[in-house]
Amino acid sequence: MNRLHQRLERYKKEENASPLCTLFITAGYPEMESFIELVLALDESGADILEIGMPFSDPLADGPVIQASSQKALDSGVDLEWIFTSIKEIRTKTEIPILLMGYFNPILSYGMDSFFQKAADSGIDGIILPDLPVEELKRIQPFTQKNDLSLIGFATPTSPDHRIQQVDHIIDGFLYTILVTGVTGGQSGAGTNQEVRDFLMRVRSNTSQNPIFAGFGIRTRADIHTFSDLIDGFIVGSELIRQIDRVYPSATWIQEVSHFVKSLQNQ
Repeated sequence: MNRLHQRLERYKKEENASPLCTLFITAGYPEMESFIELVLALDESGADILEIGMPFSDPLADGPVIQASSQKALDSGVDLEWIFTSIKEIRTKTEIPILLMGYFNPILSYGMDSFFQKAADSGIDGIILPDLPVEELKRIQPFTQKNDLSLIGFATPTSPDHRIQQVDHIIDGFLYTILVTGVTGGQSGAGTNQEVRDFLMRVRSNTSQNPIFAGFGIRTRADIHTFSDLIDGFIVGSELIRQIDRVYPSATWIQEVSHFVKSLQNQ
């Protein structure tokens, strides 16, 4: 049982538990030198789960904020070997669940067996691949199962019921439920839309094996207020990077980012 499974099991046993806070940060952003310090600060500030983005030159599902962070990381020299080495060092200091999020092409180029084994050896707990449909997830599943890595899948407002059911039966971490159609970093305030509640209720009625995490367009704790009863976790990515951009490279930028993360906790 990896760290993500352990955290989700604890969540199930907690009475009146608040949705788990998951943070996305691009590997090596905003600078390689302080990335490990930043990750540890996110953990200490209250994050329950971390998603670390693998920089890629053509991130189709990402909006301009994450695209820019990805390009900056690539320009700085971030690659898979650096990510694996960094996470291995992070693992000496924290047991927070860590997921790798990115696109399939770099994994294919690295070599499937080598990538998933190296990921597990580094201390990674799961994989998120937004460019793979459910049919391709089936190809990935043997590699993740062999290495005790959780496989995360997606549901969107346009996903038919049978598709949501298919994904739920293949994955074994959580169902990443995209609240708005489009790329990451869209407008917040999705929680005021009754259609979002209807969508989440439909997802829940078609999901029996995995928790439901909501993402895309979540910037503050208030954004999940009207549907927090329908989710097990929420994901903040673009807004975290915006906050980093706002304060970096001031002398106190990591502390200021930590204040933002604390604001995402249950009030």
